[in-house]
Amino acid sequence: MNSNTNKKLALKGITVFIIFLLIFVTIGSYLQYKYQMLGLFLTELIILFAGLIPMFILKISPKDMIKIKKPKFKEFLGCIVLWIGAFILSTFSVLIISYFNPDSINNVSVGINNLLQSVSLFERILIIAVTPAICEEIFHRGFIQYTFKDFSNISKVIIMGLIFGIFHLDTTRFFATGILGAALTYSYIATVNFLAPVFIHFLNNFVSLIPTFFNTENLENINTVMSSSETLKSIGSYMYLVAFVPIIFILASKLLNKEAKSSKKTYLITLGLVLILFIIASFISVSSSAELSVIGYF
Repeated sequence: MNSNTNKKLALKGITVFIIFLLIFVTIGSYLQYKYQMLGLFLTELIILFAGLIPMFILKISPKDMIKIKKPKFKEFLGCIVLWIGAFILSTFSVLIISYFNPDSINNVSVGINNLLQSVSLFERILIIAVTPAICEEIFHRGFIQYTFKDFSNISKVIIMGLIFGIFHLDTTRFFATGILGAALTYSYIATVNFLAPVFIHFLNNFVSLIPTFFNTENLENINTVMSSSETLKSIGSYMYLVAFVPIIFILASKLLNKEAKSSKKTYLITLGLVLILFIIASFISVSSSAELSVIGYF
């Protein structure tokens, strides 16, 4: 397949994505505003059809788009490790955003929590964890990723990450969702098993629901806005975890793809990156602690 054909197929995928965004902004937003959680469930069904209808129109074989095989235990562990790395980075990106724009994060979190508490626990799991893991993955890792099938793996990871970030139409969580999208894409590439991104997507959304399992009152008080100094201190502390992410990703790669090989140069670069991140984390932690002590003094 020549480069022009590759670009045409990718262009079709982008076109479908843009059309979906228009539908999502109009019909999807109305459904969610009018019917709340039911509207969100109906929107997920629209996402599902956004992946299936173009598949039939372009005459793409479902087996080529959605490859499923019996998962191996090693791959299952790899998915969990990959998610842990992505979760650490995603959470870190939210911390960074909250430092510059704390109100936006707080308002979104409170709104989501109140919406989730309006339905039963079963409905929450079904609509937030199960349905997106299937519907969104068929649309993204299934149809759209297929249209980039002849691109390099690194290109697919970056492009699909950007698309997944844009897909959620939330500037405060663009990087968080983009990082998750990149991880989901890599899991499918590494395992050639559609169940891998479905499982990671479900795991990610299910974990995010755990705080709502408890009977909480006055949800407005759950998400308090920290001062910039407190947020900076949290960023410094959390960055110690971020320093281990390169190692986590290498481990995930080896678990997910038995053919993955890391050279001595790769290990040295990883070690160097870990040390640099540790130094930055230490610098931020010391700086924020000094700032807090000055604030306390005055």
